[in-house]
Amino acid sequence: MPDYPDDEIYPWLDSKRRLSSDFIKSIPKMGLGFDTSLEPIGKIQSPILLFIGDKEKMSLMSEEAAQKAAEANESLEVVHLEGASHDIRRTRFDGYMPALKSFVDIIYAVN
Repeated sequence: MPDYPDDEIYPWLDSKRRLSSDFIKSIPKMGLGFDTSLEPIGKIQSPILLFIGDKEKMSLMSEEAAQKAAEANESLEVVHLEGASHDIRRTRFDGYMPALKSFVDIIYAVN
């Protein structure tokens, strides 16, 4: 993972050792495709922050799918971090932390 910060390499490797192959094999049976209803997202009553990366870098969610999720719940904020892979906080920590801090600051300012 050439884009990972040096201090994240060993935790990433450790996470891969802990990942169950049974879990990976079960993913297609979970119904997580694009045909999945967005109704549950619409029922969430708290603020939601959704980070997405780039599909060509193996991010799991496309911008189109994220937009549909945002349309299902007006409390959902989408942050697209260009250049991020599936592991957004490791590959774009420089964008991840400021966006997360801003989101949390807004939530606490409102409450």
